[in-house]
Amino acid sequence: MKTMKLTKIIANLLLASSLITLMPLEAQAETVSKQSGKVIENTKSDKKGEWISVKNSYTYNRWYRIGDSWATGWQKIDGNWYYFNSDGSPAVATPERGSSWKQIDGKWYSFGANGIMKSNSIIVDYPDEYYVGADGALTQMPTSGWVKKQNALFDNWRYRIDNAWAKGWQLIDGKWYYFYVSGDMMTNCTKDGYRAGEDGVCVPV
Repeated sequence: MKTMKLTKIIANLLLASSLITLMPLEAQAETVSKQSGKVIENTKSDKKGEWISVKNSYTYNRWYRIGDSWATGWQKIDGNWYYFNSDGSPAVATPERGSSWKQIDGKWYSFGANGIMKSNSIIVDYPDEYYVGADGALTQMPTSGWVKKQNALFDNWRYRIDNAWAKGWQLIDGKWYYFYVSGDMMTNCTKDGYRAGEDGVCVPV
């Protein structure tokens, strides 16, 4: 009877020992996957990281950490695209310019001060203007239709007609809009007896 109990105790100890041995190996495998700096599907990292303010020269930029490593390359975070250099620093606008351009795989992209890649919009790099498409890459300006304009201070809209910016009063889809000489749409302003709201639609005062 004592021999059976002793055998059972030894078996339980061996099982416990094997579990203790396996647990550190599983944790170690997870750590290695996180240290790669890449987002891996079906792991506990769950594509989530944290923003950390890092001082670079005299300014602070937000770097993104995934596990034990800084994020690098393209990263989609909360629905926005960012690009992080090999050292983890983000592509961001500089204090001297309204936008930051970076060439990646032969294409040019623009990033705001918050590091978010710009897309489907005019990029004002005074005195020049450029256009980036849906994928964020620099491309030709649309020949017609609404085009969003982004700069360091605020966003606005313009309207393209026959490869030129609409100016003055324009009736578009049954609604009146007014465009300045620059091509920017008038908002929150009164002109010629009409009031333009946030959306630029002008109605009689």
